[in-house]
Amino acid sequence: MRLFRLTSVLLGGAWALTCLGACQRDTAPTETAAAAAAEAVAAATAGPAPAAPRRDWHRLQRRTSLRAPLIRYRAVRRPAAAALAAAELPSEAHLFDFTLKPSEFFRIDPNQPAEVRGREGTVLRLPALALVDERQRPVKEPVWVELKECFSLADLLLSDCISTDAAGAPMQTGGMLLVRASTGRGQRLRLAPGQTLDITLPEEYATAGRQLYHSPDRRSWAAVPVEALPASGPAYAQATPLNGSAGVAAESSATASSNLLSSAGEGLPAATLRSAELGWLTCLRSWAGAGSIGLLVPADVDEHTTVRLVFPESGVILAGAPQAGGYAFTGLPAQQRAVLVGLRYEGGNSYLAVQPLKAGLGADTLQFREASLGEIEEQLADLGR
Repeated sequence: MRLFRLTSVLLGGAWALTCLGACQRDTAPTETAAAAAAEAVAAATAGPAPAAPRRDWHRLQRRTSLRAPLIRYRAVRRPAAAALAAAELPSEAHLFDFTLKPSEFFRIDPNQPAEVRGREGTVLRLPALALVDERQRPVKEPVWVELKECFSLADLLLSDCISTDAAGAPMQTGGMLLVRASTGRGQRLRLAPGQTLDITLPEEYATAGRQLYHSPDRRSWAAVPVEALPASGPAYAQATPLNGSAGVAAESSATASSNLLSSAGEGLPAATLRSAELGWLTCLRSWAGAGSIGLLVPADVDEHTTVRLVFPESGVILAGAPQAGGYAFTGLPAQQRAVLVGLRYEGGNSYLAVQPLKAGLGADTLQFREASLGEIEEQLADLGR
């Protein structure tokens, strides 16, 4: 009797498991089908994924020498956004959010003298223990150095750079740089008191008579005191040679007020500056062509539009002040070739207006046309030719 009961229990349990498995096998396809249907409906209602903005329109024009006298650091992949002190995203996109030239990032050891070389030829040199945090404490952990080089008119225009001093007077620029440093946790760093950053510019931008300026926003430029640099030493022993360096050096030595210093020996940097500031840096000098003429450019004034007046031969970029009826410029010469450039980003599309000025700096209403980012860069590159 006991054996019969045990056998009945075992048979009953086996039957229950068989039924349960059958139920699971019957319902599994139904659940899978329901899930697949839900995914199909979600995909159909969501629409196509938005295309990521292209950022490949800035191309490397030429390679630079890889030789370096100190510890050399090469650019690496940009650190994660969470690791840097990223600015708050704008509520609405502007054209410069897409066209601002990409930066290079270098991971350095701040306990050792460091040298980094940008892809366009700029060389930065930092002494050991030159970087401190906001409490003036030396930073000893690995540091990210950011370098952005804007030398061509197209790069300057697309990076929203202008060439005026703190008083708004037109100036000539030899290009602009962004140099920043931060820890892996995103903490911004600065140069310690008494420490400086040495900047060697590419040879083609080593023009005498320019002074180094600093700005937090590429608009309000303040002069940076520049110290004299030694003409020789182990730090510069392996730098890339110059073409016509003797003539540049002679011009620089003859200009006592020049803050752009040229080396005098073969194999030394063409032009080296010393700065006690990080951030946006540029070399400016007074513009002999500046005048007293004003100009009003007829155009629709709105927050999506930017108007610039460019003097290609002089390296001068001025910003139009929005007012009723258009954009105003002041302090202009009577006769000098200039080009008006209008940039607009609205409704997810970019627009460009280019107008060579007539004699006497008269301007017609700006005519904007839709253009891709690549087309905009190509047309702006033609301004400097």
